[in-house]
Amino acid sequence: MSVPRLNWVTGIGISSSSSSSNLGRNQISAEGIQFLANALETNKTLTSLNLGGNELGSNGIEILATALQYNNTLSALYVGRNSVGIGGAQHLANLLNHNSKLVKLDLQSNEISDGIQYLADALQNNITLKTLNLARNNIGDKGAYNLANALEYNN
Repeated sequence: MSVPRLNWVTGIGISSSSSSSNLGRNQISAEGIQFLANALETNKTLTSLNLGGNELGSNGIEILATALQYNNTLSALYVGRNSVGIGGAQHLANLLNHNSKLVKLDLQSNEISDGIQYLADALQNNITLKTLNLARNNIGDKGAYNLANALEYNN
């Protein structure tokens, strides 16, 4: 990734006017997401971020989820089609346990499978998330059962 291409990413941290950013399908990996994560920790205007169809994987999601624990403005996050897997589901569950601003989360096509248990556990106590897209994640019958049980306890 070249330096000029990253300048606009780090600029998000100082922008005072952008409320939505679509960075979908840009081949952003864990390395590139670090720049964005640093900006997101201090950004006060961005409310919607689309990172769908990139190459974040579990490591990139960990970096992003850690940064968003400190972000108080982002309410919609789209990270579908990033191959986050079970490990990424665990990092996202940790985010849901600490972030009280996220209202919409798109996780479609992320190979979450048994990682649904981490998300189900987090959803028992998270009362701010209103929309969760888990399409095409192979969560199976057991995963659906665990998710349903968690939502029963969600206040």
